[in-house]
Amino acid sequence: MMAETLFSLALTIKRNPSGQMLGQRQVNEKKAGPYVWTTYQEVYDAAIHVGSAIRSHGVNPACDSHAITYVPLYDTLVASANAVEFIINRAEVSIAFVQENKIPAIISILPNCSMHLKIIVSFTNVSATQKKEAEELGESCFLWEEFLQLGNSDSELRPKQRTAVCTIMYTSGTTGEPKGVIVTNAALMSEELSIDVYFS
Repeated sequence: MMAETLFSLALTIKRNPSGQMLGQRQVNEKKAGPYVWTTYQEVYDAAIHVGSAIRSHGVNPACDSHAITYVPLYDTLVASANAVEFIINRAEVSIAFVQENKIPAIISILPNCSMHLKIIVSFTNVSATQKKEAEELGESCFLWEEFLQLGNSDSELRPKQRTAVCTIMYTSGTTGEPKGVIVTNAALMSEELSIDVYFS
């Protein structure tokens, strides 16, 4: 998670574990209903769980909570298959978490990314046809809930190094190949602590 690291999230949990963190409006018959909220504690638990699931597939260490580098793939990039393919191969991305409507775009570039990308995880739905297409290319395709079942909440968190790469933020690639900007753990923590001081 980028906007709020596990460090600041853990501090918030101590103060208000049942506080509302992430809200999503339920849509019925094209009408937006009330927000359904996920608490700080639930988000933290999910982060630990998904990190454990990632590690179960040989990515070690895994996720921000488990000290792995993550690379965002934005909607604007998914519109350009070449940019996505370039980033996946350059950053050696092995697992992609995607929205349902982005699965066809990811599957279409799998033949050129199979050296690194091995798993696709959909946050909502994935069709049997899409799962079959991925499997025929030697990849695995999971629903978010299925993938979480592969992890557990008791996995040991890995220590983080200040100089280690937390994330690589890529440009859109509109003027050539996308350029990756490296953000270290120290840089991200500096931002978090600055915000904490400013608003305290």
